[in-house]
Amino acid sequence: MESNRTEYFRRKIEGVDPSHIFRVERTFYVSELPLCATQTFFKIKFNVVTKPNYNMKMGRVWHAALPQLTEDHPEYKGAKYEQRLQYYDEEKKITIRGRYDCLLIVDDVVEEWKFGIREITPFDPIPAIYLAQVNAYAYLLGKKKGRLMYMHRINLTVTELNTDVDPELFQRLVYKARRVQECLDNNQIPMFESPAFDWECKGCQFTTVCPHFLILLKEKQKEEESQSTSSVGSVPQSSQPTQTEQRVSDGSANIADGKKQLTTVATLYDRMLETIKAKIDSNGGKAVAESELLEHFNQEYIGPAITQTIEKLIRAGQLYRPKEGYLMVL
Repeated sequence: MESNRTEYFRRKIEGVDPSHIFRVERTFYVSELPLCATQTFFKIKFNVVTKPNYNMKMGRVWHAALPQLTEDHPEYKGAKYEQRLQYYDEEKKITIRGRYDCLLIVDDVVEEWKFGIREITPFDPIPAIYLAQVNAYAYLLGKKKGRLMYMHRINLTVTELNTDVDPELFQRLVYKARRVQECLDNNQIPMFESPAFDWECKGCQFTTVCPHFLILLKEKQKEEESQSTSSVGSVPQSSQPTQTEQRVSDGSANIADGKKQLTTVATLYDRMLETIKAKIDSNGGKAVAESELLEHFNQEYIGPAITQTIEKLIRAGQLYRPKEGYLMVL
C-alpha cells in the first residue's frame, strides 16, 4: 500500500490525471498562450503534456492550501476557488480554457496566485506572462479588475499587484490562438512570437526541431567567432542570408525544414511509446527495462538519441520511472 500512496501523492502534486494525458483537439490554455507560439505548436502537434517543474509542483501544493490560508480573512468570505473557464471562438472553432485561482465575492475581483523566486515589489508592474492570465480570467468573468498575488517561495512573503481589465489584451490572446491553429491546419511552423520571452529556449524540449533555435544558435556562433577573431584582425562575413534564414524571414519555413532531423525525432518518439506499451502488455503490465529499449533500437538509432528521447518523454509526462532503470507509461 505504501507504493500506491507514494504514486497517489506524486500524481496529485504533479497534476497527473491518467485519463487526461492527451490534449483535446483545437484547444488552447490561457497559461500557454502568452508563451512561445512555436512551442505551443509542437506541444499540440506531438501531443505533449508538459512535465511540471519545481515551481509548478509547489504551486499545486499552495493552491490546495489556499482556502485554509485565506479562510479567516473577511475579504475572502464566500470566495470561490479553482473554477474552470472557457471561451469558444466561432471564427476558427477553437476553445481557450483556463482555471482561475480565487474569485472574491466581497471585492468582486479575481485573483491569480503565483509562486516563484522573482523579486517583485508592490510598485512593480505585473510581469507580462502573468498579466495575460490575470486579465483573461477577469475578462471571462466579466470583472473590471484582476489581481496578482505573488508568493516568494524562499521567504514566503506575499506581494499584491492590481490591474484594470484590458479587453484588447484578451483579444490578442485569441488572435494568437487563431494563428497557431492556422499553422497546425497548414502544417507550418509559426513565424511569430517565437520565442515570446528570451528565457524560453533554455530547457525547451523542442530545440532539436525548432528552426528559430537553429538561427539563434547560428547567430551566437557567429558572434563568438567574431569576438575570437577581433584580436587578430577582421574576417569578412557574407551579408547574404542563408537559405534557412531567408525561409524564416519570409515566413515560408515549415515542417519540411530540417526534415531528416524532425522525422528521426518524431518517428523515434512515436515508436518508442508504441514499443514500451507493447512490451508492458507482453510483460503482464510490468515496467520495461531501459537496457531492453536500448538493445531494441540500437540497430537504427545511436545511443544518445534513444536516451534523449526517453528523457523527453519523461519531461512531457508520457513516461515515468517506477524505479531506477525501468520505465512505465502514464
